Amino acid sequence: MSQASFSIPNQPGASFRADVNAALQALATNSAGPSAPGNPTANMLWADTANQVLKIRDTTNATWITLCALDEFVHAGVPQNSRSENYVLTLDDANRHIFHPGSDPTPRVFTIPSNSAAPFPVGTVIGFVNDSGAGTITIAITSDTLLWSPSGATGSRTLAANGVASITKITPAKWIMTGTGVS
Repeated sequence: MSQASFSIPNQPGASFRADVNAALQALATNSAGPSAPGNPTANMLWADTANQVLKIRDTTNATWITLCALDEFVHAGVPQNSRSENYVLTLDDANRHIFHPGSDPTPRVFTIPSNSAAPFPVGTVIGFVNDSGAGTITIAITSDTLLWSPSGATGSRTLAANGVASITKITPAKWIMTGTGVS
């Protein structure tokens, strides 16, 4: 696990070699560490050991994007985020599913934040699974629009136990939802 600056100044031989070796070690470990590396650059990888995820810096060098968990295979399925409390979706939930375990019989509210609070890219898909025996889940929408397919109705929806649903972002402020056990 190593992090270093990839900008190496002119300096005497031993110091230069030490900085080059530190930079190469950081490259070899994907800049692993519990906090973001200093001086990030566009498309830089970072193994975020605090959250156990691999991240990449976006092409504008403005933010980190989560690619996958450090202990999962890429394209090995849809990663799970298990929740037994009310929850507001975050950008890290993109292309994952939110799981409400059967061991939690309490009704919960999972909230889709506004585009201004969490600008998910258009095309993002998020799944919801309400395990057998679990209380209902309200999938709430804030200021954006949640459109239910096939009826075209808008607003928050309830997902019953054994229900499965997914939302897809179709415009910057509009999601469409499909699924079974949804009312």
